[in-house]
Amino acid sequence: EVYWSIPWLQLTLSPSRQLALLQQGYTPSTSYVLHTAAALLQADHRPRRILRQRYEIDLYDSPEPLHTTVVTADTALFHLAVQWDQYAVSDDAEASLAYVRTGTYRADSLRALDATPGHLEMSDLVPLRASDIDDMQPIRNGQGFRVRVYPYAVLHPDTALALYFEAYHLSYGPDDKAHFTVEYEVTHRGRGGGLEGLLGRQEERVTSARTRYEREESRAGEYILLDWQQEREGQVTVVVRVTDEVTNRQVERSITFTLEAPPM
Repeated sequence: EVYWSIPWLQLTLSPSRQLALLQQGYTPSTSYVLHTAAALLQADHRPRRILRQRYEIDLYDSPEPLHTTVVTADTALFHLAVQWDQYAVSDDAEASLAYVRTGTYRADSLRALDATPGHLEMSDLVPLRASDIDDMQPIRNGQGFRVRVYPYAVLHPDTALALYFEAYHLSYGPDDKAHFTVEYEVTHRGRGGGLEGLLGRQEERVTSARTRYEREESRAGEYILLDWQQEREGQVTVVVRVTDEVTNRQVERSITFTLEAPPM
């Protein structure tokens, strides 16, 4: 599952582009069409399948809509290449779509989860908006996430996140329960404070925490809450590590964000 969205500012036409469309007979509107193509590539980069989708977007929509592209891999190692073409929609109903721009994204060397029983596995870390979480309800059910996924690599200090993940094939102990530990480590790299910051020197700060869990099933869905309000601008990497206390096996996943001050 690929969760994605596009900030409105990245879709908005520049004044020069709007003028060019007007000269071509288009009346710019707040509506756009995105044509996307997600190509699943084999380990040798040969195309396996291509998923094409069409989205209609209006800049008056709030919040920015979240889109999900589901790609099913049937090989252990694969690559994913995504391309989207943006077209402007004219207020003149008889005008055709006007090409605006093309964007691309590529993720190499992805691996499908190992389904072998007894092999400890873990999903990717999925960033969720912490403000949506209600402890009385499950975060995810058979239809997907009940809370909004945060699809961006850039975030602001006031953006509280929850990182959701699932652990699979946990082993049962003598009490017929799964016992495991979740440890997370947050590494912040950015300009230091005080004189060090004025001199442009970088600092690295690491914080960590650990929690033990007990579950009656071999599959567990958990999340950790993260607050960035005390952090300076820079790069933040979060590593989440799951240890099966019955077998002492470990598995970990990581995710990186760029922390920026909100626009003025």
